[in-house]
Amino acid sequence: RQGKIPGEGDSGHSCQTWQEAAMGSVKMRALLKQCEGWGLNVDEAKISELLRLWKFYGRSMNLTAKLSEEALITHIREGMQVVALASRLGVGQGARWLDVGSGGGFPGLLIAATSAVELTLVEPRLKRVEFLEIALRKLGRQDCHVLRGHVGEGSWQAVDDKSGLELPSDFDI
Repeated sequence: RQGKIPGEGDSGHSCQTWQEAAMGSVKMRALLKQCEGWGLNVDEAKISELLRLWKFYGRSMNLTAKLSEEALITHIREGMQVVALASRLGVGQGARWLDVGSGGGFPGLLIAATSAVELTLVEPRLKRVEFLEIALRKLGRQDCHVLRGHVGEGSWQAVDDKSGLELPSDFDI
């Protein structure tokens, strides 16, 4: 009989085998190594905390359709590609970044976890706004803001809007 550990599932609280968890951590280590190759210095503890939060709140707050470890790591990889591209374009410390349609926090929460930018997340749905606020507190980013609503006026050095964008699986920086 396989041992079970807490994971995600229909209720947000089902279990996965230790083998599945180990495979997820292997994929996470591979992702972190890939981020290093993109020139990013990523705090593994922060990314792991985000992964835990996405799994825990995923279903109840309707954060993303797929909550498997593999699907979440794919979302993280795509978000980190945005961070790497912004870094290459010179968007760095002190820049003002607007994440439009923040949804479940891809890439916004990854930006918060890895970049010293002045970040504003914009999301119209209350449950997701509440999740984003929880996650930012867990990351220690009280300097980031979450706005419930739609984009208004402002001046930004970086704006991302992932709505409708689907990156090819082999996309690389």
